[in-house]
Amino acid sequence: YLKSQTLQALTAYTLVVASDITANGLAEFTNANVTLTIVGKEKERVIQKTNVGNFFTIRAGTLTLGNNIKITGTGLGKYRACYITGNGNLVMKKGSKISDWAHGMTGITAAVYMDSGTTSFTMEGGEICNNVIEATETDQVFMGAAITAFRGKVNMKGGLISNNKITTNRASCEISGGIYVTDGWNTEFNKTGGVIKDNTAKIDGTGTGQIGQQVLWKKGTGWKKIDANLSATDNPTTSNMSDPLWKTVE
Repeated sequence: YLKSQTLQALTAYTLVVASDITANGLAEFTNANVTLTIVGKEKERVIQKTNVGNFFTIRAGTLTLGNNIKITGTGLGKYRACYITGNGNLVMKKGSKISDWAHGMTGITAAVYMDSGTTSFTMEGGEICNNVIEATETDQVFMGAAITAFRGKVNMKGGLISNNKITTNRASCEISGGIYVTDGWNTEFNKTGGVIKDNTAKIDGTGTGQIGQQVLWKKGTGWKKIDANLSATDNPTTSNMSDPLWKTVE
């Protein structure tokens, strides 16, 4: 199903995963106006990837990660766990996870990566946790370990983003352990709930750059960041830069 199922009707589908899956070479999700919800049957089911390349590519429609689903893997290279582009949308529900990605995540990578102004990522619940990136590629300047939003809308309503780590030795890399958001076309970060905590970003060696441990936002030629942990009641947004949670990057 995950490799070859074609959903043409403009409706909603639920895919129930009854056992763990190793799914390299997944087909792209390109069905406009179709919602596909993936849930695990009775207990947590793991969908994992073990080779270079994007895992889920969402170009249109809405992919929903539901209860008892864990997305994980190794060896992505300079790709993404969930790549949202075009008119794609991703939703995370309670009981879903994008976690424990490690080994061979080298650049342009993130748990969730967005590069189109008509995309959205809505985190209603679930976890983005324990993902590790070592940014060694030379063709990427900005990056967030949990979420990288060059374009599109990030709406965090619940869930947990925690213990994601990114390290680089590049001289001009701007990185966030949690969420990185540009000021690009139609790009927003809105938090109304959930917890963002204990994410870390580090530039080794002689490199310089802008760092935000929990959130980093590029506005024009300036930068804002949030290094403090964010509780469910600490709710910053890119539309309110007067919020004292935002700090100017020196």
